[in-house]
Order: sequence, then C-alpha cells, then structure tokens
Amino acid sequence: MLDITLIRTNPEYVQKALAKRAVQVDINAFLALDTDLRRVRGEVERRRGDRRALSGRIAQQQRAGEAAEDLRTEARTVTAQLTAAEQRLAELKRDHRAFLDPLPNLPDDEVPAGGKENNEVVRTIGQPPRFTFKPRDHVELAGTLGLVDYQRGAKLAGSGFWIYRGLGAQLEWALLNYFTESHLRDGYEFVLPPHLLTYAAGYTAGQFPKFADEVFTVRHGEDGPEQFLLPTAETALVNLHRDETLADNELPKRYFAYTPSYRKEAGCFPPSWSSIRSPTAPFPCPKC
Repeated sequence: MLDITLIRTNPEYVQKALAKRAVQVDINAFLALDTDLRRVRGEVERRRGDRRALSGRIAQQQRAGEAAEDLRTEARTVTAQLTAAEQRLAELKRDHRAFLDPLPNLPDDEVPAGGKENNEVVRTIGQPPRFTFKPRDHVELAGTLGLVDYQRGAKLAGSGFWIYRGLGAQLEWALLNYFTESHLRDGYEFVLPPHLLTYAAGYTAGQFPKFADEVFTVRHGEDGPEQFLLPTAETALVNLHRDETLADNELPKRYFAYTPSYRKEAGCFPPSWSSIRSPTAPFPCPKC
C-alpha cells in the first residue's frame, strides 16, 4: 500500500508516477475522501468523549440523589449522533481502503513509461550461444528423456498439470533435499504451513485484492476469498507473526518452506520453495 502521507503531501508526483504504469486515478477525489475521513474520525472521538462525560455527570447526580433525566435525554441524543458518525466512518474507511489497496508500487523515476514492450536494455553481458543444431526446449527435452509425463498428468488432473517420473522425480526430490539441507545449515527453521489460508493472510501478503481471481477459492466471503488454497509458500510465511510484536532479541527470524503452489496461471502449478529472513534482508521469491 502506498504511503498515505506521500499522497497527501505530493499528489501530483504520485499521479504522474502511477500514469507511467498506465494506472489512471482521481487523486483529488481521493484527497477529498481522505479529508472527510479524518473529519468524521475526529467527530467520532468527540462524540465518544461527550458520551463519557455525560455518563460521569449522570452517575455523579445519581450518587447525590438528584434527578438526571435531562442528562439522560442529552446522552441518548449524543449516542444517536455517535452511532450515525460511526456508520459514516465505517463507510469512508471502506472507500478509503478500496482506493489504496489496488494501487501498485511507484516506479523509479528512470523507468520508462508503458508496459514491457517499452523495456530498455540497460547492458548486455557476453554473447548469446550459437548452436550447430536446432535446440530443443525444456518441454521436449523433459518428455523425450522420460523426466516429465505431460500427457498422463493432463489425463489425471487436466490441462496444466504433469507427472515427474523416473530420474525426473529423483531430481525433483534431490533438489528438495539440497534446498532443505542448505537452509538448515544457514540457520533457517523449516516450516510446513497449511495449504488453506484465510483472507487476512492473502491481504497481508499483498495477494489481495489484486490477485483474488488467481487463487482457488474454497469459501467466499464479503471481501473476497474467505478461505483459499495457498498460491505460494511465502504467502503463509509472511503471516506467521502477523499482529504480533517481537522483541529485539528475537530477531532476525529465518524461515523456509516447501509447498505446492495452487494458482490460476496458465500451465503453472509447480511446488514452491520459499525462504524468508527478517528483518534485515528481503526474501527470495522463486517463481516457476
């Protein structure tokens, strides 16, 4: 999520940077919404303070044996006003979040505008290989060598799935063992997370709302997939300490995990090998 302070203090820069990624937003409309949100939040706090003060005065008069009906009437009015303000605040918070959640990260100032078709070559190292024969791609090589059985994988599970066989299966397992042993040597903790996650986990990991349509949903909720199959291991790992406060002497935390990756990408259902080291280094995100 973009820094709200940056949007408030430099809206023109934010709008221009987003336009480089072909994202058109009405920053002025959002700033008006943001101002309204802060105003209503202040109103809610004032109404709550008024209600507390009235409750104290009512209690004080009751202890003194005095009638407090006028104060009770005023308290009911304040409570009704507070309820209306809280409802309005909830609506504004939803609209505020709905605007901020889909916004992508701002590109560096030197990044060219547009999509990948406008990518620029920064530098070239070495020379591309030249073959005296027609090279085969990995799909043909894996099939010819009997490492991967694409036809029977599709027969068992549908398009986009495959079966590792023979030396292919052994190689897959050897890589997993190497991955596990090397991370254990480096002091990481091995984690096997659940394959079902909640919406909060997807939102915290940045999976939602943008990629909500790319996961396999088990149960739908009001905001999106209430429970879904994890799309990659780090979606679970980054949530291990969600809503927790860690002491300095507990850091850094180092985790790695191995899971399948359930996501709706064309031909993409590989295992996920992920490691996280926090807070001093970013985690690698191996993709298929």
